[in-house]
Amino acid sequence: MRILPITHRLRGGRVRAPVILILALRLSAQTLPAQDSAPHTSEIPANSPAAALNEPVVLAQTAPQYPDDMRWSGINGNVLVGFVVDVHGNVQDPVVLTSNNPGFEDAAIRAVSQWKFKPATVNGKPVNTSLRVPIVFRMGDLPGPARDEYDITRKSGKAAPPILRTVRVPVYPYELRRDGVTGRVKAVMTVDTAGKVAKIEITESTRPEFSQALIAALEGFMYSPALKDGVPVASGVIYEQTFDDADLADPASVDLLALEKLHPDSIRRLTDLDAIPKPVSRRAPLFPRSIPAGVTAGDATVEFLIDSDGHARLPRVISASDPAFGYAAVEAVASWIFDPPTLHGHEAVARAEIPFKFKLRRPGE
Repeated sequence: MRILPITHRLRGGRVRAPVILILALRLSAQTLPAQDSAPHTSEIPANSPAAALNEPVVLAQTAPQYPDDMRWSGINGNVLVGFVVDVHGNVQDPVVLTSNNPGFEDAAIRAVSQWKFKPATVNGKPVNTSLRVPIVFRMGDLPGPARDEYDITRKSGKAAPPILRTVRVPVYPYELRRDGVTGRVKAVMTVDTAGKVAKIEITESTRPEFSQALIAALEGFMYSPALKDGVPVASGVIYEQTFDDADLADPASVDLLALEKLHPDSIRRLTDLDAIPKPVSRRAPLFPRSIPAGVTAGDATVEFLIDSDGHARLPRVISASDPAFGYAAVEAVASWIFDPPTLHGHEAVARAEIPFKFKLRRPGE
């Protein structure tokens, strides 16, 4: 295996989440139903070979809006969203499958969630249907020159380096962020000929928690593989991440940390709310590759806040059969979106807890 040393620095790691105004209402934890790390669906895919299948037809589409917080970047966004069109033509369970920058994911999910279809039918009967739709964000006439979102130093001669297609931003470990502990991690990824991250080696780290948080994110990266003379080859990518509130900017979470510290009783239990917030998008966690060989199952429980805009914030591990399961679950929860919680018709913040069950699925399962 030939390793192409490429230094890779993600500018997207500095993406600023929308600033959410938090109302200081009273909030405590409640458990949500268990989440499987690799759920199965019973929907009929849109490319089903069944001759009697009529595919869903779009009736109304809300155009995604280029996120205001990404305008400084001047970059183009590419997000692949998977979802189910139910028997009523509504979009259910939209999830980001691939994304070149997490700053575009929320806008893509919010738009797709509002689409309306004429449902698919089999033998004249409406059925649920799985679809995948690419969402492309362009700067258009917005001011400022467009530029690539990554700083890449190429040291591979005439070989073409791998191109990053799917990005995950590491989740700042809750306890360290709360206590103001900062740090830095450097890792080397081996990207195989299919563009998957086959191996992650931590070469420098100030804290083991930062290492595990970065590994959980990097395992979700996807690439177009490096090419040598037009043929895919394995390659190496050097990745560095700083853990502080400047590099992993997230003002909404900073506000919630302050709320937990100053007004912890203002964070509501789910049962206090007008209704349990309905999930809009919940990405399943990946089974960690760092788990020792022979371990095929595990569990974790994660607590998090649902802010007044419906975003999951500040996920933290309550328990885990192995730390890697906990970090994988936290990485997934950080992307979740719910209907905004309300109390007596007013915006609220709620605390929730959810158990995860991990099972390593063999090909074909």
